[in-house]
Amino acid sequence: MGRSEGADRCPLHFYLNLSRAVVSNVFLNLYPKPFLGKLLEENNDRPGELLKSLQAITCTQVVEEGRSYGGGLHKLEPREMGNVSLQSLPEWLVVEAEEQLALIR
Repeated sequence: MGRSEGADRCPLHFYLNLSRAVVSNVFLNLYPKPFLGKLLEENNDRPGELLKSLQAITCTQVVEEGRSYGGGLHKLEPREMGNVSLQSLPEWLVVEAEEQLALIR
């Protein structure tokens, strides 16, 4: 949930919780599925690379998929977040996805 502060500023932001602090439920918390979690643990750079992909999501995408309330308040529910596409994936994730797809072809 976030409030617009002008057309050039997106109301929603992504952060990497390196401290593993308990996060309030006023935030949309993203937790990797076990398969992705294992890939992220294999290399310390990977969480940051995935964060960059999330941060590259355009404000327009977020606002279009989410809900808008009075006063410029925007909210994105988990199911709505599932409709937002990443513009690019980290190379390690592209390779892994291709390997997984090859298994079912």
